[in-house]
Order: sequence, then structure tokens, then C-alpha cells
Amino acid sequence: MSSYYRLKCPKCQGPMKVRASTQHHIFLRVMYLQCQYVPCSWAVKADFQMTHELAPSGKENPAVSLPIAPHAIRAQAERDNRETANTNQLDLLDAQEASA
Repeated sequence: MSSYYRLKCPKCQGPMKVRASTQHHIFLRVMYLQCQYVPCSWAVKADFQMTHELAPSGKENPAVSLPIAPHAIRAQAERDNRETANTNQLDLLDAQEASA
């Protein structure tokens, strides 16, 4: 695995390399980066944090829990709505009103 995360140096646009990193929490890694363009050589500390779940894991672990990303919830609702809109099945309340 390469230590390049394809990050560009904000100072010179050169490639940044991870010089060291430490795991502070299950969802947080602190990294120390350095620009590989020698005349620049800018060094910085960066935090890599997992904040939201975008897709469920195929191997669930109850000890690992992140909030679902709001846009993922909206996207799922849109998919669910599209699936039900393409059926001829009556809604439960519509079916009850029709039989009354």
C-alpha cells in the first residue's frame, strides 16, 4: 500500500506523503504529512475521521456504530418510493377506504 493518499500540497500543489500516523480512536487516525516537492517540504498534522455510514457492512459488528449520512437516507427513501410507485398494489389505507 502506498503512503500517498493523492493529497496535493495546498502551498505548491505537489504530492503529500504520510510520514507517520497513529490510531487515536476506532474512527480517528492522526496523520503527519509532508510535501514531497523538496523546495516546499511543507509539513502538517491532519485528522482522518470516519463520520457517517454511507452503505451497510456485509459483516455487522454491534460495537461499531456511526450515524447514517443524511443524503444516504434521502437516496434510500427515493429508491423505495420509486419501487412502490411502479406497482399496481393499493396502499393499505386506500384499500380500507375502497372496501368501506
